[in-house]
Amino acid sequence: MRNSVLVFLFLLGSQSCKMRDLPKENVFKVSKDYCNCLDKQLSGAKDSTVDLNDCERLIFSKSRLLSIYSDYDNWDSYDKKTLDSAKKFAIEVRNITDTLCYNKIDFKKVKKIRHM
Repeated sequence: MRNSVLVFLFLLGSQSCKMRDLPKENVFKVSKDYCNCLDKQLSGAKDSTVDLNDCERLIFSKSRLLSIYSDYDNWDSYDKKTLDSAKKFAIEVRNITDTLCYNKIDFKKVKKIRHM
């Protein structure tokens, strides 16, 4: 019995080390990918044709932390540490994209979204 408990604890410890060793997401790379997507869509675009949500969907699908942050319906399935990291990451991405991209957008080319 004691040996099985030790084996379980060893496996649990080695698994948690693997979880901690996940590659960290680079906030600057994610932000730059978003800005590059916007640049690509805006170059040569006509008035009211660019949907900013397309680029957001792209980076949210590539970023584990942003996908956790946007998964509001399942926030209770994540621990507080993960949610805090995801929120912090999303805020950092938004701050960087505000500086890198949003000041350069020609909003005449952006698709208008109707409000209810």
